[in-house]
Amino acid sequence: MKKIIKHLCLLFVLLLPMASGAQSLSPVSIYKESKHSVLKVLCLDSNNNLIQTGSAFFIDNKGNGITCFHMFTDVVKMLLIDFKGDTFNYARTYKSIKAADICFFATETNGKTIENYLKVAKALPQIGEPIYVVGHPKGLSYSFTNGIVSGIRDINAYDYIQFTAPVSPGNSGGPLLNERGEVIGVISFNKPDGQSLNFATYIGNLAR
Repeated sequence: MKKIIKHLCLLFVLLLPMASGAQSLSPVSIYKESKHSVLKVLCLDSNNNLIQTGSAFFIDNKGNGITCFHMFTDVVKMLLIDFKGDTFNYARTYKSIKAADICFFATETNGKTIENYLKVAKALPQIGEPIYVVGHPKGLSYSFTNGIVSGIRDINAYDYIQFTAPVSPGNSGGPLLNERGEVIGVISFNKPDGQSLNFATYIGNLAR
């Protein structure tokens, strides 16, 4: 019996970090932990005139990030500004999928290690799950909203997450987060003729 108990205790210790990593965070914690990874995007034309603003986010410590494909329309130069006000230049695109409205890009970090970046979820969320958005709607920096997943839609043969958290122009390219603070989607578009009909391209689309 003592041997069995010993094995059970060892198993519990081994599983504890996994269980802790899967715990839900409070909305306050999600915002505090994610805001430093989210970027404000300034899209400029050939005359350095501002075309539009949007959002993006880092996903590793090398300065690689993700935003929406449509953010690059008619853009000559793109600047990315973090929560502290540090500016990063867009360097190149590693992969983009127009039909999924998603883009994986690199920034010029000048040798600087990026300390804050978001973890990527490994699976589609379930309908009814709580979700959170950090971004810059109408230029209002680092606004935070919440809602639920209200549907999973097939659009252009790619998975999109329908959600209820309020978003506006300026949120495009920002992260849709689950209750563990992981990225599940990238804010893409909404249907202004309806209510709370917002859509994010599933982060897993980039792996296809």
